Amino acid sequence: MGVSDYLLNFADVIQSISNMVTEVNSKNQLVERNFKRNEMLAEYFFGLSKMVCSGIGIGALSPLFTGEAMGVTNYVCMGCAVIAAACFAYAGNYLLKVELKKK
Repeated sequence: MGVSDYLLNFADVIQSISNMVTEVNSKNQLVERNFKRNEMLAEYFFGLSKMVCSGIGIGALSPLFTGEAMGVTNYVCMGCAVIAAACFAYAGNYLLKVELKKK
């Protein structure tokens, strides 16, 4: 066994280590990408929660601005807006909690 055989074995070891490092890096990138995706989805749900609360909830209060009486429909809209906003906020919070538990 000459020096060239040792060098070839050493090159094979270095190549296998390089492959393992590349595999670990690709797995880390995949985990990071999934975390970012869930974070953005949670941010979307929080924004949707704010939009539902402001759009429907405040829209149901429009009779107060026009001087008309509040009807049953307005109260139902306000209740639905609060429930929907709470559900969207919960969904966003759940997505963030799941990712924090995995880390």
